[in-house]
Amino acid sequence: MRFRTTLILLLSTSLLGTAISQHHHSDHSHHHDTPATQSASQPASQPASQPAITERIGDPWPLDTCIVSGGTLGSMGEPLIKLHEGREVRFCCEGCIANFDADPVSYLREADKKIKEQQKSLYPLNYCIIDTHESLDATDESKNAYAVTGNRLFIYCCPPCDDKVRMDPEKYIGILNEAAIEKQTPQY
Repeated sequence: MRFRTTLILLLSTSLLGTAISQHHHSDHSHHHDTPATQSASQPASQPASQPAITERIGDPWPLDTCIVSGGTLGSMGEPLIKLHEGREVRFCCEGCIANFDADPVSYLREADKKIKEQQKSLYPLNYCIIDTHESLDATDESKNAYAVTGNRLFIYCCPPCDDKVRMDPEKYIGILNEAAIEKQTPQY
C-alpha cells in the first residue's frame, strides 16, 4: 500500500509539473525569445538578413576589363558575371571572384575611377540631378561630387545628393537616359 501511495504521489507531482509548465508556456507564447532561449547562431542584436538582390540595377558592366586582374574580358573565355548588391560586375575567372569577395569596396572604388573617366565627357546634364537649380561647375570639377550607381556616373552639386539617388536608382538612371537622348537627338 505504501508503495502504491508513493507511486501515485510521484505520478501526480510529475503530471502537475507538466501541466504548470505547459500553462506557463502558453501564457507567454506572445513574448519574443529572450537571449537565454535564442540559438547561439542568432545573437539577440543581429538584424534579420536582407534578401539577396537577384536583378541588375542599372547598366551592364561598362568596362572591357576584369575588375580584379585588369585583364581584357574574354581573354580567358566567356567573362563571369556577378551581381554585387544589384550591381553587375564582370570577371575573367573564378579566382578573381574570390579576390573580389574578400574586398569588394576597394575593387569597386578603383573601377568607379575608370567609369568616371569613361563617362564624364558624355554626361548629359549641366545641373545637379537632385537640386536642379544648382549648376555643375564646368570650370572647376573639384567643386562637383562624383559617384557611380548602377554602373552609371552621377555628378552632383554636393555629396549628400548621392543618398537620394541610391534610394531610387532606377528613377534617376531613367532621368539620365532621357537627358542623354535629348542631348544626342540633334546629332542623329
